[in-house]
Amino acid sequence: MVVKKKKLYLCKKNGLIMKKIGNVEEALKMLEEYSIRQAQTLETGNSKVGNKCFDYKINCLSYLYKHGKLKMLEDYLSHENVGVRETAAYAYLSICPQKGEKVLSEIARGNYGFHSITAEMTLKEWKEGHLSFIFQND
Repeated sequence: MVVKKKKLYLCKKNGLIMKKIGNVEEALKMLEEYSIRQAQTLETGNSKVGNKCFDYKINCLSYLYKHGKLKMLEDYLSHENVGVRETAAYAYLSICPQKGEKVLSEIARGNYGFHSITAEMTLKEWKEGHLSFIFQND
């Protein structure tokens, strides 16, 4: 059985394009863009595109993790878009749990629909020790 390594880029699909990640700044910019896009698509019920955005976000987080740059997400913890904050907070649980928990708790208590539910479930799984950081898998 041949196991292929996950590439850090994807191609055009469902109107989404993700080019190969060339550097940390590109990974951050793409993560922000796909977090916003996923938030929009999930709010409108377009789970197919939302799921693809999720895959792209994980690629960006994986790149940042492999390069030791997850701390560069700190500014995203206070981003105006709830999807960007939620993504950054999830990643931050792996490097600075207090900051990640704080942001996820704020989202869970807020009126953010799907995002509030996701933040609540993420915190629950985290506290029970069941949360995995799939961007660390390779």
